[in-house]
Amino acid sequence: MTTEVRRIVHTVAAPDLVAAYLGDFRNAVEWDSGTRSCDLVAGDGGPGSRYRNISRFAGRDVELDYVLEEATGDRIRLTGRAGPTTARDTITIAPDGSGGSTVDYHAEFVFGTVARLATPIVRVLLDRLADDTARTLTAALDRLAESGATGRPASDPGARRAPRPAGRTAADAGATRHTSTAAALGSAVDDALDALVVPGYTRLGSALRSRLPGHPEDPAPGSLAGKHVAITGASSGLGAAAARGVSALGGHVHLIVRDLDKGRAVADALPGPSTLWRADVADLASVAAFTDDVLSTGIALDALVHNAGAMPPTRTTSPQGHELTMALHLLGPVAMTDALAPVLGPGGRVVFVTSGGMYLQPLRADDPEYLAEDYHPTRAYARSKRAQVELLPHLQLRWGGHGIAVSAMHPGWADTPGVTQSLPGFRTLTGPLLRSPEDGADTIVWLVARPEDRPTARLWQDRRVRPTSRWPVTGATEDERTRMAAWMETALSA
Repeated sequence: MTTEVRRIVHTVAAPDLVAAYLGDFRNAVEWDSGTRSCDLVAGDGGPGSRYRNISRFAGRDVELDYVLEEATGDRIRLTGRAGPTTARDTITIAPDGSGGSTVDYHAEFVFGTVARLATPIVRVLLDRLADDTARTLTAALDRLAESGATGRPASDPGARRAPRPAGRTAADAGATRHTSTAAALGSAVDDALDALVVPGYTRLGSALRSRLPGHPEDPAPGSLAGKHVAITGASSGLGAAAARGVSALGGHVHLIVRDLDKGRAVADALPGPSTLWRADVADLASVAAFTDDVLSTGIALDALVHNAGAMPPTRTTSPQGHELTMALHLLGPVAMTDALAPVLGPGGRVVFVTSGGMYLQPLRADDPEYLAEDYHPTRAYARSKRAQVELLPHLQLRWGGHGIAVSAMHPGWADTPGVTQSLPGFRTLTGPLLRSPEDGADTIVWLVARPEDRPTARLWQDRRVRPTSRWPVTGATEDERTRMAAWMETALSA
């Protein structure tokens, strides 16, 4: 894949000053918005000289080896390489007729397979970078005209790179750079998918991410053999897909459902052992009866997945009188984990299945029961999911003493019965791009099966940690989290 960007800028600096300044590529730290450092590593600064350039791209540092191919009074050409990526920069300088210069900056990027899979995203990122560079280049050249300087002389010893440590060859360094550059590019594409939302939430995003360098490996076959994993809402959608994924890895699946017939159909199709339990997670009395039954068996659980969810079209209350989405997505799961914590730790995992929709809503600690305004189902659903995510640190402290690791994940946009029933218009619009239930449940299974410890109290999607808020208006303060936790404690103790 080849992508080109071109920008033309005007400066009051004379052509000879511009050519001398840009011909010393170390000055890129001043005029190129992406460059973080640029060192002369071989040559005298003339054609054939080599530079080590570290640039920031999509939030990641990328190291490139540049060669100055040509440096004349009217044209400068450089070629940079980083693993499978090649960058060719051509800068043409011409007098503008009034003592200044017109500078034509043309960059051509040749990418490997990873970036070819994300052409539109890479294009957007490069255009933004080019726009920024046009501004910084103009400013640097105008400052140059004011000072009359051309930058550092090529013989400046401060530009030389420190020698490599003994025993580390040039080939070793090149291999390390190739690996780190590929991983950095993979992370940059992943971050871009996340920031752009639509590509990252659809099946296209998960398909691309699974092929990126540095993507976490699949759980080993049999990695859950002998493990007991409980999943709420396991009769359909993401819960059923997670049950299949856990069972395929050898785990004993405990399906926690409201409809035993639907749950039995899922259990009967699993390749491994399973146990069927009935509980209405929104009903604290039902949760208490269920956990009493589990504790009476003496079973030791290795993971508990809180997946059960609903989006009622009108404001509905639980048997205890709480707004239903908050009861189902927060109060019931916390009560269930409180009771089962002694048989989950140490080493147990608790995973909340949340929703990307929570990014659109703040934490409403002032109105957790949704009484202060007209009810909107999608808003109520997202607020309850926001509460799950904002209280992760609190819940980690609550259960961490048992050796339990708490996480949340969001599945992106998955094609589930819940989406069909509650968001038919959304499904019609996005249907071809929706993820399968298995695709949406992938990170659930991965979090349950991961062999090593991961950061706790984090939000995950597609096996990577994600930010919990995108805009200051939806981020929560510590005071708001404390107030929401206090409301939760009162509701659970009533």
